[in-house]
Amino acid sequence: MKDMVLLQPETGMRPGEMVTIRACDIDMAGPIWLYCPPQHKTLHHGHRRTIAIGPKGQEIIRRHLNTDTQTPLFSPRKVMEEKSGCGTFDGN
Repeated sequence: MKDMVLLQPETGMRPGEMVTIRACDIDMAGPIWLYCPPQHKTLHHGHRRTIAIGPKGQEIIRRHLNTDTQTPLFSPRKVMEEKSGCGTFDGN
């Protein structure tokens, strides 16, 4: 959760984009990474949104990369585990 708060001002991401960001949606080819959220608030107007991620943002994201590029980097389960200080979260 802390990293989400740190990443938002580095990128200007909206909260909805923050919770759905996946590694597969980030172009990591250049020195500045580009994140194109598959869903965003102006999509229905035909607009494409591209978010630049500089070195500080990349450092934060690297802490959350794993082998499953299709899952959100900031999973709700992980956030709840951090918040509760427990190792697991059963949803109750």
